[in-house]
Formats: sequence, structure tokens, C-alpha cells
Amino acid sequence: MQQAGVIEGSDPGLFKPTAGATRAEAAKIVYGLMNLL
Repeated sequence: MQQAGVIEGSDPGLFKPTAGATRAEAAKIVYGLMNLL
């Protein structure tokens, strides 16, 4: 999903796959996935 541009790291070059997501971050992921379909 990162290569497709759906998600980004929290800081430049930093990615925390086990960290929780805020509502805004989750909404951005859903929106990005819907645009891929």
C-alpha cells in the first residue's frame, strides 16, 4: 500500500506498522484504497 501511495510513514523515512491509527488516518487509507479500485 505504501508503494501505491495509499499510506505514508509518520515521519520522513519512518513507518510504524504496529502503531494505532487516528480516525483521520484511517479515513485517508480507506479513501486511497477506494481510488485504487
